Amino acid sequence: MEGVLTPGKCGYHLEGAYIPYDCKEQVVNNYEVLVFPNRTSGFYDWIHASNGEVPKHAYQTDKDTCMYVGRARYSGSLIPCKIDTSPPHMCAYMGYGEKEHSAKEY
Repeated sequence: MEGVLTPGKCGYHLEGAYIPYDCKEQVVNNYEVLVFPNRTSGFYDWIHASNGEVPKHAYQTDKDTCMYVGRARYSGSLIPCKIDTSPPHMCAYMGYGEKEHSAKEY
């Protein structure tokens, strides 16, 4: 996890960033937040995908990995997640309730 850009969730109400990793929801205190500057024109759209596929121009976290930023529904919530397009994973991973969960739809 150290040195790898991994999507997760953070907020003022949380004690750090919550990262899905190694079958757990890990809490880290040293993290970066992806923001879209006000001076930039345009925006990102959330486009449905599944089974390890990602839309064209999906945001890849690291050019050396098959990891993308996404969001998925779990337990009635829409949760930020990492999408791993490499076999055998080909799914989204998100942290929830101190565990890492996967979803084929995201």
